Amino acid sequence: MSKTDLQVSWPYHVPTDLPGLCYVEEACRFPLEPIDTGNITKLPPYPFDPWTAALPSLETFTSRVHIITIPASCVPNILTRCRHLKGGATLTSLLHSLLVIKLSRTITTAKGFTAVTPYSMRRFSGVSDDEIVNHISYITTQWRDPLISSSRSILEGSKEEEALIECIAKQYRSEIDSELASVPDKGPGALIEISKIQDFNQFCEDGMKQKRGCTYELSNVGAVTFPERPEGSAGVELEKLVFTQCAMVAGPAIGCSVISVTGKPLVVSLHWQQGIVDDTLITALGGYIERRLLEFGEGNHA
Repeated sequence: MSKTDLQVSWPYHVPTDLPGLCYVEEACRFPLEPIDTGNITKLPPYPFDPWTAALPSLETFTSRVHIITIPASCVPNILTRCRHLKGGATLTSLLHSLLVIKLSRTITTAKGFTAVTPYSMRRFSGVSDDEIVNHISYITTQWRDPLISSSRSILEGSKEEEALIECIAKQYRSEIDSELASVPDKGPGALIEISKIQDFNQFCEDGMKQKRGCTYELSNVGAVTFPERPEGSAGVELEKLVFTQCAMVAGPAIGCSVISVTGKPLVVSLHWQQGIVDDTLITALGGYIERRLLEFGEGNHA
């Protein structure tokens, strides 16, 4: 293809006959049950009362972010630690453990937490990694007592904390494995429930009038691999990536987004809406995550 073939006029107008993106429900099994409950405008209520920060508010649209950078030299040891946890673990399940433990210790009145974890549907839809589509579903995990209470009486870096990390990681791994195993036959449960919402505007309005249903979201993109720069080339070398999101006004009170470039630093971003979550809570949470990951990366743990 010549350079002339690549030239277009600006501003660029998308052709009206350009095919649309591939919808996830068209690319994989997406069984839908008949809707006989009328107009669904909200998801089923949670059976327990998790801590979810302040009520949704539009008084401020300011998003805050706290970025943690873990040196590339620490990442292999962190991943090795995950594999050595009883039952095996991933970086995602390890981060769930750290989030739950620190939230439990910091928010001493909380009776439980609810987490949302997005996962890619590309393995089921067959869409390649370089196609820009929204093929994502998620699972919801409930962290309850006695796990929450036990977190408050355990010392950081102790053998008891090690066992607690394994317990939390095991619960998450069990739930995500079960979810992924059921998708080929039953479809993605979260997306199927969302597809039953007939009035999305009303659903969003209702979300602003009630307590949010989720404490935090943990979204781990994983390690991104880029072509290596030819030796002696003057090209740009990508040193690290930062993945963050805006505040989720009626969604999770805290977001935790994770990404890395293969062989480069691991970046963990905490994001929240100003006035909804106290900044000191995020500072404490970020400090604990950074401190523990650095200790794990240096091989300093119980």
